[in-house]
Formats: sequence, C-alpha cells, structure tokens
Amino acid sequence: MNEFNPRLAEKVDSALLEFLKMTRDELLKMHEMICEKGRSLMRKKNADYAGNEGREPFANFTRVESMGICSTEQGFLVRMTDKMSRLSSFVESGKLAVENESFEDTIIDIVNYAVLMYSYLHDKNSQEQNTPKFIAGVKPSDIVHTNGCCKPTLRDNERANFFINTPWQKSQANS
Repeated sequence: MNEFNPRLAEKVDSALLEFLKMTRDELLKMHEMICEKGRSLMRKKNADYAGNEGREPFANFTRVESMGICSTEQGFLVRMTDKMSRLSSFVESGKLAVENESFEDTIIDIVNYAVLMYSYLHDKNSQEQNTPKFIAGVKPSDIVHTNGCCKPTLRDNERANFFINTPWQKSQANS
C-alpha cells in the first residue's frame, strides 16, 4: 500500500498549478471566444423570441410584465437565477443531467442575459430622458436618436409637424 508523501504531493500540486496557470492574454482570448459564441447565439435566439420583425428585442422579457407576472427587470433576474441554480447543481454534483446543454452553454446564457438586461435598462433610461412625449404623425421608429449631441432628425423626410421634448430642443428654445 502506498503511503501519503507530503513532499511528492507538494511537487505534484506545484506542477499542476503551473500547468493550469492561464496568462492574461489567454484569459482575454477566452473572453473573446465566449463573447463571440454568445453574440452568435443571441443573434439566433433573438430572431426566435423578438417580436415585430426584430424591432422588439426584449419582447419575451417585457411579456412577463404585460401578463402581470413580474417586472421586466425581475424577469431577467429569474432567468439568470435559473442558470445560476444549474451551475450550482453542477458544482455540487460534478455533472449535468441535460446532455444537450453544456456548462459552457449555461455560462454563455448568463452572459447573454446580463447583456440583454443591461441593454434593456440602457434603452429604458434613454427613452425616459430623450424620448418624444408627443409626435403628430410620426412613429418613434422614424426618429434617428443622436444621444443629445445633435438635432434629432426623421428617417422619413416627408413627415412634418412633429414635437420632440428633448434636451436639445429645450436648449434651442432657450437660445
């Protein structure tokens, strides 16, 4: 029977740590690869889930609020928590029961949910600060937003008589 040899164990641990050590460049390469896979997956899934020919990229999340289930923000968190629970089970047991979804797939889903939530909140806050309160004969999708640095313009120049309540217009009215 082999006895435990602390010196040998220390050498093995040291060699293993050296073998497993990832450099910053390798980490950044891994980040790039995960983000590219996530972007590709999001493109495909969003085509399935988003409504109105892709003009509503958050449709499956906002739906929970319109159905009275929870807020849109809570909907994002629920889905992220589901994925975190899956990872937690994996860490505890060392295996995943669903064979067609890997550990990597679950990580990518969490990254994508975080990007979706960030984008949704960014869009929501942008709209609250810069969205038209009233536009006669103009749909919001016809407006080219300029983040407050330039005059908002219309995509369809044939439409007229519109009112936009933005910081730009307020500053122009005061000058």
